[in-house]
Amino acid sequence: MKHPLLLLLALMVTPLANAEASTSHLTSNSTTLSDPCQAKPIKANYEVSTFIKDRKVASYPFTFYRDATHALYVYPDEGLADLWTLTQNNQLELSRNFSTAKRAIEYTSADLRNVHNREHWDKLFGVIDLQGESPVSQQSADCKSIATYKDAHKDIRYYNRLKLPASMTFTNGDKRQTYTLKAWAYSHELQQKLKIYRRYDAMDFADIGDNEADPFVSKMITMGFIEHAEPSHTGDQGYTH
Repeated sequence: MKHPLLLLLALMVTPLANAEASTSHLTSNSTTLSDPCQAKPIKANYEVSTFIKDRKVASYPFTFYRDATHALYVYPDEGLADLWTLTQNNQLELSRNFSTAKRAIEYTSADLRNVHNREHWDKLFGVIDLQGESPVSQQSADCKSIATYKDAHKDIRYYNRLKLPASMTFTNGDKRQTYTLKAWAYSHELQQKLKIYRRYDAMDFADIGDNEADPFVSKMITMGFIEHAEPSHTGDQGYTH
């Protein structure tokens, strides 16, 4: 399966016996952003392409939405949308939404192992974590200024103040993966998405073990979307190669 940023972090879950059942994944809090470039909700469309020896072998889109407390990654080819929420106490929660079935699996912060809440929220909010890295070049300091981060394995053009990649290329031997920003805009469309997901039939991750006879749950486990231990989808750098 091709989940590029499913995303940026090693997502593992605690055993079902230790998982907590309550979720509040669609509740908002009063978090504010100090930089005006980041203060408005954003929608960004990306295309992800994989090349082997410069031959394109795969390509697919994803759409990224965010506001002060939500980061949403939508994969239309998979019918999958991962909605991350930063709660009022700076905990992360995940709702994995399946558009065809109109079902959702909800993960509390207790279910998410190796997720250090505010630290990983910064990665989710900005699509990739460049903290601690220095750009090799940088334009002016307005909202649309681009900084370039480059080494032997990556070439990233990044809107530093906006916290949004313009393009990313990761190289590993003969394999190259590119993320290209096709379009972005300030948009309130995220709120419409939240209203849609609220109508889905949601199940707590803690209850999966009691519902494996459910055809939807059984299918999702078979396809690898949900498991007793959620697989890691990241490479060494915190993204998929």
